[in-house]
Amino acid sequence: ADPSVTDILPIGVLARVGRPPAVHGDRQVVAIQGFARVRLGDLSGPVPYFEANAERLDQEWPDTVAAKAAERALHEAVTEVMNAAEGNLPVRELIEKVTDPTVLVDLIAYVADAEMTWKQDILMTVDPLVRAEKVIKQVAMMQEIADAHRTIRERVKSDLKGQEREVILRRQLKAIQEELGEGDGDDEIGRLTKRIDELDLGEEAKNAVAREVGRMSRLQSGSA
Repeated sequence: ADPSVTDILPIGVLARVGRPPAVHGDRQVVAIQGFARVRLGDLSGPVPYFEANAERLDQEWPDTVAAKAAERALHEAVTEVMNAAEGNLPVRELIEKVTDPTVLVDLIAYVADAEMTWKQDILMTVDPLVRAEKVIKQVAMMQEIADAHRTIRERVKSDLKGQEREVILRRQLKAIQEELGEGDGDDEIGRLTKRIDELDLGEEAKNAVAREVGRMSRLQSGSA
């Protein structure tokens, strides 16, 4: 459905067309470059198109200690975002060229992995320092999620390897038992222990197999 007046946010972006429209399949693509926030007033439309008065909201980056600290934190956030956008070369190149912190905040917000409602909130936040704080928090949360995901993935891989190793060791123990043939009591346990000592196993494998033999011994003692 076509948008109505109530669908339009009260703050928008003043932009210019970057290059002539291009046709991709059945769509016409237009590259635009935003350069200022505007507050919309007297909005009407959409027939034949929306019209509104616009008040430009220019916000310069303040020259304060807090602003300098925020700018440093922003550059740290840029590193995280660029690592996340490793395969997206146009984004990386664009970020590397930006020096204005007010532009950098909006660019990071654009490429950040976040809900559209959060991005709209960033658009509506006029104060550049408040906007920067929100963006820095979002990037930090993205990093925490990525770290947690990496930790969980490594733990699952480690658990799977441990399970696979245990299965292999159990198969080795079963093969030893089959090689020795059926036996009873302490005699079988003794032969198993001797055979294990003769095998070319690592320390960890020997300990694991020895534990299995110990379990067998306890089971046999309990059933005697």
